[in-house]
Amino acid sequence: MTTAPTPVSIIIITYNSGSHIGALLDSLPAATKGVQADVIVVDNGSTDSTVEQVLRRPHITVVAAGGNVGYAAGINIARRMIPRGHAVLVLNPDQVLGPGAVTHLLAALSSSSSAPRGVGIVSPVLTDPGGRVSPHLRREPTVVNEFGEALFGDRWAARPGWLSQVRRNLTDYEIPHEVEWAGGAVVLVAPKCFDAVGDWCEDFFLYAEETDFMARARDAGFSVRFEPLSVVEHVGAGSGSAPGLVALMAVNQLRYYRSRHRPVPTALFATALVLNHSLRASRPEHRAAVAALLSSRRRRRLARGDRPNPRVVRSGSRVEQVPAVGA
Repeated sequence: MTTAPTPVSIIIITYNSGSHIGALLDSLPAATKGVQADVIVVDNGSTDSTVEQVLRRPHITVVAAGGNVGYAAGINIARRMIPRGHAVLVLNPDQVLGPGAVTHLLAALSSSSSAPRGVGIVSPVLTDPGGRVSPHLRREPTVVNEFGEALFGDRWAARPGWLSQVRRNLTDYEIPHEVEWAGGAVVLVAPKCFDAVGDWCEDFFLYAEETDFMARARDAGFSVRFEPLSVVEHVGAGSGSAPGLVALMAVNQLRYYRSRHRPVPTALFATALVLNHSLRASRPEHRAAVAALLSSRRRRRLARGDRPNPRVVRSGSRVEQVPAVGA
């Protein structure tokens, strides 16, 4: 007797995503074939055509977050609308999912695991628009591998793992296996993991929220699994080199590390981060990162989330209202 796939709720967090959201929504039917799927779009105050485009699609729940509340807060708004027992697929809007991508991710939740509570999170292959693999699998940050990132960056892809946070060796993207964490552009979370780990940490307005969530999932006894049968094209929004965003990424890397380590290793990790961006200081985004890492005044100027005030713009076929944030 064949067991029906676990139902999935798809969360898409948008912010001026009008140039990408249509292609993502177009790809969902083939990606979810045979799967019961609901879609919730939480919009972070877009001023372009994003919401208008989504509203043309039937059966999608659209929620206005009440401002640019950040990625984690957007996920938490949608989290309170999802029926119990649903797996949760979190998506950046700049993706195109391949046929069967969600089906393969759901199947991987039943894979064998070294973790006591089984597979909790699954990540697919990410490719660029040319079909090349985008390395997004990661090792847990350490002082040593951050110094490795500072000194070698994208060079010497085959260097020892203890000198690299990013898994750059393409053979790592050919077979399914467990990883410490993976980039948060596409993340499938099992129902039991979703319930056990709880909210995404809103201290991370953008960047490092997935690092924190996956670490807490591992702490709760779940594993993170990579599934190469699921293929997703990551188009990219083209904003990653903005000075403020690179600085925010560096500061949040340090914030995450500090949350799990004592002061002395945290100081060494901060030194490695400063070295990393100082060695690349010919570019303004890296100079901004150094300044933010060294100056509390500069850190206070970085982007932070508005206070959530969610409002349903349109309910989908299954979800009726947004409970109050924090309820």
